[in-house]
Amino acid sequence: MLLFELTLLLLLVAVLLAALARRLEEGALGLAARLPVLREAVSAHLIRTTSRRNGLIGAAVFIPGVDFPILTFNQVRLVLRLAIAHGEELDRTRAFELAGVVGAGFGFRTLARQVLDFVPFAGWAVKGAIAYTGTRAIGEAAVRYFDARTDGAAAEAPSGPGPTLSGNGPEVTP
Repeated sequence: MLLFELTLLLLLVAVLLAALARRLEEGALGLAARLPVLREAVSAHLIRTTSRRNGLIGAAVFIPGVDFPILTFNQVRLVLRLAIAHGEELDRTRAFELAGVVGAGFGFRTLARQVLDFVPFAGWAVKGAIAYTGTRAIGEAAVRYFDARTDGAAAEAPSGPGPTLSGNGPEVTP
């Protein structure tokens, strides 16, 4: 019975965090940077909304090439917002990460063109699906990247002065 109650409690917490992320929108970014428990819900919300938006743009824009700058802008914005949610500084070092996003955008655009050669009908659906999936993939990759950086920084961070047998902190007698 205890396991069921604990599972129910964890599910309730996950639902509340997701609702908070949706409700706060942009305000959730800074909060997620300071509260790691909120990061997953905020990241999932950002990825979901940006992927949907790009999927609709990919499906709705019929003039070849017009959608690429819009899709890429949204993907770059997604990665920057995920960086903020993970407590990363926005500085010149982000340029290399953003170059990867633009490169991935070119790759997804090439994929869409190749698939459209084989599927001449319903091209709008193919373009929308690739825009959605590509944006989702970029977002998920960015979350894994920033999670690894955050975990690595936490492992390398000094624990600060604390109880030690000898050294900087207060002495503890064994």
